[in-house]
Amino acid sequence: MQIRKFFTCYIFAVIAVSVSHREIVDNWEWLVKNLMPTLSNFDDEDQVTDFVKCKVESLVAHANPNKVIIEDTESEGFRVASQRFQRQFGMPPEEKLVNYYSCG
Repeated sequence: MQIRKFFTCYIFAVIAVSVSHREIVDNWEWLVKNLMPTLSNFDDEDQVTDFVKCKVESLVAHANPNKVIIEDTESEGFRVASQRFQRQFGMPPEEKLVNYYSCG
């Protein structure tokens, strides 16, 4: 799951899917009840993002205890750069960025 601010664009992650309005409202209410009070304790947006990401990943791991999670060997920075490169240059998804050098 990746949720990062990149310049003026945002990359979002889907954390709930539903076919009924009631289930959507239930999921939203759970998020408001269980996450919002904690989020006000953080100093900046990156801390909030990291907390929410960790919380959702933890919930998924507990919901699927038998599922083996294979950690991706690519760094998050490389994945972000690769996605941006694919969007910028219209690179097809079957092609992969092999390397990049950060200018910043």
